[in-house]
Amino acid sequence: MAVSKSANRSDLAYYPKSRTRSPYSKNTLRHSIHSAAESRSAVRKKAFIQTTENPLLYFFSVVGGGIADSFYIAGVILGYLRKEIFVRQERRLYWRMKKLGIRFSYLMGRLGLAITLPFVKTVRGFYLMGQAVARQKGRPFGDKVMAAADVFYYGCRNNINMFKTMVNYILPVMGVVLFACVVNFTGSLSFAVAVSYNGEQIGYVSSEAVAEQAKQILTGRLVYLDDSERITITPSYSLEIVENTEMLNEYQLADELIQLSSDEIVTAKGLYVDNVFYGAAEGDGTELEATLQKVLDQYRTDSEDETVSFVNDVKVVPGLYITENIVSTDDLVAQVLSTDSTVRYYTASLNETAEEVADANRISVSELKKLNPDIEIDSKSTTFSEGQMLTVAEGGSFLPVQVTRTETYTEEVPYSTKTTKSADYMKGTTKTVKAGENGKNQVTAKISYVDGSEVSREVLSTKVLSEPVTREVIQGTASPVSLSGSTGDGKIASGFIWPLSGSNRYVSSYYGSRSLGNHGGIDICLRGGTYGASVRASASGTVVFSGTNGSFGKLVRIDHGNGLQTYYAHNSQLLVSAGDHVAQGEVIAKAGATGRVTGPHVHFEVRVNGQRRNPINYLP
Repeated sequence: MAVSKSANRSDLAYYPKSRTRSPYSKNTLRHSIHSAAESRSAVRKKAFIQTTENPLLYFFSVVGGGIADSFYIAGVILGYLRKEIFVRQERRLYWRMKKLGIRFSYLMGRLGLAITLPFVKTVRGFYLMGQAVARQKGRPFGDKVMAAADVFYYGCRNNINMFKTMVNYILPVMGVVLFACVVNFTGSLSFAVAVSYNGEQIGYVSSEAVAEQAKQILTGRLVYLDDSERITITPSYSLEIVENTEMLNEYQLADELIQLSSDEIVTAKGLYVDNVFYGAAEGDGTELEATLQKVLDQYRTDSEDETVSFVNDVKVVPGLYITENIVSTDDLVAQVLSTDSTVRYYTASLNETAEEVADANRISVSELKKLNPDIEIDSKSTTFSEGQMLTVAEGGSFLPVQVTRTETYTEEVPYSTKTTKSADYMKGTTKTVKAGENGKNQVTAKISYVDGSEVSREVLSTKVLSEPVTREVIQGTASPVSLSGSTGDGKIASGFIWPLSGSNRYVSSYYGSRSLGNHGGIDICLRGGTYGASVRASASGTVVFSGTNGSFGKLVRIDHGNGLQTYYAHNSQLLVSAGDHVAQGEVIAKAGATGRVTGPHVHFEVRVNGQRRNPINYLP
């Protein structure tokens, strides 16, 4: 349906192009909108005449017209606001929407008629057939049939195209329905392997691999004693399509195959370790399972994240077993609790590392090192030669237990040592000036044990509790005092210093003969008071004596090497101990008046190879 542009453009309000304020007042705007509404009512009446036969077509025409009206009113308002560019766009958009709404509503109406008309006419045909039969009331049945047949014939002839349209609709729908049914039916089917033996079908398995596993299980159960005749069971397989049939697993299939054997069978529970069959205990196997649980429980500590399990894959499988494979429960329990004393060896490949050998045998590198004390294993990267024999196990329990738990412990961190070289001490002399102290870390680690022996450790976190304190050591570099050319009377360039320092120092008694007898050293005093003054080592060396010694009182004796020693006597306090290394000038004592003295002083002696020498010759 088309609407003339000229018939409706006259209804649009005038939009002045000037950018000055519009001369139209609000009343003028209101008048323009009312005029447009009247014009649109006229258009709707024309559309109503063409669409009144189809309510659906009329509905879409009303909706399309409403949308167009909204754009038209917006154009009038924009014109009032003097936005000329928008007004032109609204004019164009209004007429396009008007056409689009009418055309769309018309097409939708036609589509609705095309879809519903065949069904309406079919119902109408049955209605006419009923009326034709009703008009033959009182007549023979054959006349009624002929009347209905006439209506049906002319109806089909006059509406042959309608039936073609219905076929075009119905056939695709039927095809879709049929396809859905096929997909649904196919989805309920599955492929399975049918297992048969001696012409008798046993059941279905999901794959031939399951059947092969069942044969292996069967072979393990059919372990005969002595030289009894062996039984060979070879089932046949075929691939079939089945509906939701319950599949057999490998153990169920093995049971079915055993039932087909001629030997006597019983219900029992078999013990498998790493898929190796060790026997079956008749009955419910409660004692066997309780023993296995008891072995695990003895390693439990009730830690939150603790895992306890057998290193090997241990299974207790219920099923049907041949009587020859039944053993007493006591024998199986004894087997579980037994130990293996066999030493196992491993032959290394060329350049195989210690870590690779340890991983292959489920032990740690430290355990490998412990088992091979004669082989130098420094680290995980240690390599071995081709064919080298390594001990990897010294025997143990039949079923080793692995325990993995998270543990928190305190670990000591070794301190380091800082060495400073000093000429104040003799060569070979080491003096600790600051003691070292190990640090402490709180470590959280996941540790694995096998039968109580650690096999691996993974550190999860480390918290420093205390830092290690560095040990500070002074290492002497000074050479021993040279005594070459010494006569005992002349000066010797020894490098010695006075035990008492200061300008107020004086010698109260010299080396040699005196009224009280021969004096083996010199007595040193300080003007103003000697008692409590610091006594210093004349040269670096090692303290060989520190204590009370008869008439010497409190004595310090220092060895300077090359047979040279110095004596410091009559002290009030000793500040060093035997074995200490002292530097030249280091305070070793406090002056006093101990021993046989007449007053406070320091008795200083120099001895070479045990012989007294005049100390004045060694002092500056």
